[in-house]
Amino acid sequence: MRHFVSLTRLTALLGLALTSLCTVPAVSVVAATAGAQENVTNTGSHSEAPQAVLAGGTVRVVWGERGDNAVLYSEKAVGAGWPGADRFEDGTKTAQQWPDVAVTPDGTTHIVYAGGNRIYHRSKPNGGAWSGKLLIAEDNFPNPVRLAAAPDGSLWVVWRDADGTVIRYRRSTDGGRSWNFGGDLARQSGNMFGPDIAIGPDSMPHVVWYLRQGGANENTARYADWNGSGWNLGNIGGAGGYVADPSIVVDGANAQHVVYRRQNGDNWIIQHVARGAGQSWGQQANVRTTNGDAAYPPSVAVDNSGGVHVTWSERSGGGRDIYYSARLAGQPGFMVPVNVSENSGGWNSRSTLVVSGEGANAVAHVFYQRGQRGQDVDEIFYRSISATGATPPPAPAPPAPAPAPPAPPACDQRFAETNQCVSGRLLQYWNGNGGLPVFGFPLSPEGDRQTLDGTYRMQMFERNRLELHPEKPWPYDVLLGRLGADILVQQGRPWETLPREQPRAGCLYFPETQHNICEPFLSYWRTHGVEFGDPGVSFRESLALFGLPLTGVNVESNRDGFTGQTQWFERARFEYHPDKPQPYKVLLGRLGAESGQ
Repeated sequence: MRHFVSLTRLTALLGLALTSLCTVPAVSVVAATAGAQENVTNTGSHSEAPQAVLAGGTVRVVWGERGDNAVLYSEKAVGAGWPGADRFEDGTKTAQQWPDVAVTPDGTTHIVYAGGNRIYHRSKPNGGAWSGKLLIAEDNFPNPVRLAAAPDGSLWVVWRDADGTVIRYRRSTDGGRSWNFGGDLARQSGNMFGPDIAIGPDSMPHVVWYLRQGGANENTARYADWNGSGWNLGNIGGAGGYVADPSIVVDGANAQHVVYRRQNGDNWIIQHVARGAGQSWGQQANVRTTNGDAAYPPSVAVDNSGGVHVTWSERSGGGRDIYYSARLAGQPGFMVPVNVSENSGGWNSRSTLVVSGEGANAVAHVFYQRGQRGQDVDEIFYRSISATGATPPPAPAPPAPAPAPPAPPACDQRFAETNQCVSGRLLQYWNGNGGLPVFGFPLSPEGDRQTLDGTYRMQMFERNRLELHPEKPWPYDVLLGRLGADILVQQGRPWETLPREQPRAGCLYFPETQHNICEPFLSYWRTHGVEFGDPGVSFRESLALFGLPLTGVNVESNRDGFTGQTQWFERARFEYHPDKPQPYKVLLGRLGAESGQ
């Protein structure tokens, strides 16, 4: 069952929580509105493979014209109309040799593209004219060529050769007039494909690509980080489906964000993964499980407040459409996808985006290749999207919220069963949100612990992990670990690879994971939650405590010897014990004890 939202109306839907070790326990509420669809090219021939950049309030885009073997460029101020395009006819086979564009800090626009066995560069200062073409390098049918500009003014180019056995790079430190530094970035059999490059505030480039056929790294995206004198190479992700078409961007804190498509049976998942400066890659977050082959590279952009914005292509209405999703700063997950192209039956393939503004004022500028299947009449279209986010208002502040990380606590309450103490804000949270039935006994003392997201003060309980985040407003200063999702991965059965469900009568259906919550578990889910001060137990309070359902109900055995109906959630495992009296027929699994953390 498909759950897309037309951009012609507002959307207020929850998003799937971040696949990190902790998440903000609030429902993602996002409203998306769109501007008019604008034809950028108007050439009447096959326009393809747009790439865009935003600088100085001007959106700049480059693309290919297949029939003319040409590269075209256009730009406009945000809110203005599209003028005619500049054209460069240098024998570019745009079906494979895609152009790219970047802007250096002085406002100069740079484009790169291949023509036959040569790679060219052109530049245009603000208000000036294009330079002549300058040769960057010669290679065996380079494709595609990708470009990034660094804050220090340097330009970096990467590409693959015709066979994908080598990825090469060049650097210019004089605005593209010379490209006398570079070499081989990576060599490997197996048809390396789809290199992409991005540079952050530290001026250090990062490159991603994938293996299109077999090889040791087939089920991963590959990456390379420049270390000042060479490249450090590694993998992103692991086994669990063929990975293709990674796209990378670096945010203002030098954190890398990568999206790619991963095969999941007959369907594909659009996934996002991030890595802070000097840290390891986090866990993959699902942006969307598509109905069928996603087929074309997704694109990713970030706004100035850390929001992540993604576009991709998927089957829709007998053809393909371009979809957009975002996870804005402060939101727990990606919003339900919205249809950008709204061209049912059309064949909308490649897309790219850039973002202006930040937070609630962020605007995504989306370019996409719009056409009809089997007809070489594609055009490049543009559409702006405003995605404003809001979290529910917090409950009244407690009498004494903790303004700073606590010192090693005194023992406010000792539990003889495990000889552990719980104190301060964690004890307040434990007592106020379910106590022993929900969290179980403490298994470890409160203390600082390193996670993928940083070092936090936390404490492990039988059924979950509580983390202190004093930098967040109450009640979000205590967060719960996603132990349900983590343990499924430890067991070798990540939820993304498990069977999905259709909506069922009398159940609560979550399109984000395509699972239901039914009785006997639905009543328990609805009557327990984190206390935000809402009347009764609200939907967002239940979601904050347990998270989204990750599986259907199955008969499983746990380590404590129970065998019976079981359902997994992001932060819990529900077990049905029909032999026990109420209210103990539904119990929560001891995930904290089983996690080994």
